[in-house]
Amino acid sequence: MKRKKYIIYFAVIIWSLIFPQAIFADNLHNGEGIRIGIIDTGIMGNYRIEFQEKIVQGKNYVFPEEGLEDKIGHGTRVASVILGVKNDKNILIGTAPKATIVPLIYQSRYPSGVTKNGGLELLIKAMRDAIDVYHCKVLCISSGTTKDDDNLRETVEYAEEKGVIIVAAVGNDNERAAEKIYYPAAYDTVIGVGAIDGNDEIAEFSQRNGVFCVTQGKNIKALSLDENVRCFSGTSYANASAAGIIASLLSEAPSSTPKDIRNTISISAEDLGDKGYDSVYGWGKINSASALKFLKNIN
Repeated sequence: MKRKKYIIYFAVIIWSLIFPQAIFADNLHNGEGIRIGIIDTGIMGNYRIEFQEKIVQGKNYVFPEEGLEDKIGHGTRVASVILGVKNDKNILIGTAPKATIVPLIYQSRYPSGVTKNGGLELLIKAMRDAIDVYHCKVLCISSGTTKDDDNLRETVEYAEEKGVIIVAAVGNDNERAAEKIYYPAAYDTVIGVGAIDGNDEIAEFSQRNGVFCVTQGKNIKALSLDENVRCFSGTSYANASAAGIIASLLSEAPSSTPKDIRNTISISAEDLGDKGYDSVYGWGKINSASALKFLKNIN
């Protein structure tokens, strides 16, 4: 059985190199039927109206009485990378435009402008609710902690048991604190995402640890709170892109387990660093077309 699987893996890679266009399904970047829990800063009201069928009621863990309004802008940007933008001023193609987004606010801002972070306890609570209450299949997490916490690790293990895929940014501190390792990205069953630039080179800010794979995270177009599409950089945007791609894969192969998705990415990714896995690029750059072809062959 193992030999047969590896023959399929090899055939998929060769096929993708010879006939790259043949692999792209019309609805590859789709995500229909998949709920993505975005644990972040909320989503701007006008954007929620624009995608009112795709952004459902979530929860504000920081200021429960204040609803889902994004006072910082980060969550809106992350959501727009996944869903895209199609208003009067902008058109932006998302990586999973038909996915359903559940905004879960873990960080917000006081009227004074001071940021309030929910801390590890609320991050864990949001993750648990995303799984049990909101029935998300993908968790998109831009935050992290440098502490390997027992409760966080148990929550990650719980997600694996429930068939939920956690996609988490590896962090942006490489230039000033390269030794930092962020969790949950660094856990074995989490897809930790690093950022590359338009030339497939690792971004200077992207951590070189806890990396499972990379996608572009430098000068990424996303929706700002002034309702214009602007360019932003950070592993958060690479992570959002990856979360959308994974949701699209799941919509095509809904019986896939988190392990199936990890195996698919590790086999089909474009190797950018040292041969095989390396700490800078992980398994390499996600190749959504090759991944889809591979995943359909093993399901």
